[in-house]
Amino acid sequence: VHPLRYALRVPGGQGGEVPGGAAVKLSPHFTLAEVTATQHGENIPSEEDIERLRIVVLHAEVIRAEFSPIHGLAVTSGFRSEEVNRKVGGAPNSAHLYGCALDLVPLNPAVTIEEIWRWLPTSGLLYDQAIWEIGKRSQWLHYGLPRPGTKARMMTFIERKK
Repeated sequence: VHPLRYALRVPGGQGGEVPGGAAVKLSPHFTLAEVTATQHGENIPSEEDIERLRIVVLHAEVIRAEFSPIHGLAVTSGFRSEEVNRKVGGAPNSAHLYGCALDLVPLNPAVTIEEIWRWLPTSGLLYDQAIWEIGKRSQWLHYGLPRPGTKARMMTFIERKK
């Protein structure tokens, strides 16, 4: 178990505004605002979603510590409401809908998505999917934990976007 595993309670809930939401730290290097940011509509997580986000960002902390402790990781997508997920073309049952997934990009120019992706199966982290997603102009790592009621599949694969 990684030493960063801890949980703090966040007031709010059931889809309402979270008091101090922008400043709420989910882990030492990730905030609630960072993992819910979008330009595609209302994106307010439930209390249960926030608790799951706390867990997935702790996994991101382990990845950050291994590959980019100084530069960090950018979250390009985290929690998504159904509206946001639909607008961005997400999978109908995406782990993002439950606060169980982050799309990550290392900010250290010397680190590649491929390096992280290849390391994950040996990392000791228990995850559902690690997808190296390659778009026309960018690439990112989709890192997902099991959705509620499912088990970790430990899947790693590459997805090329058209």
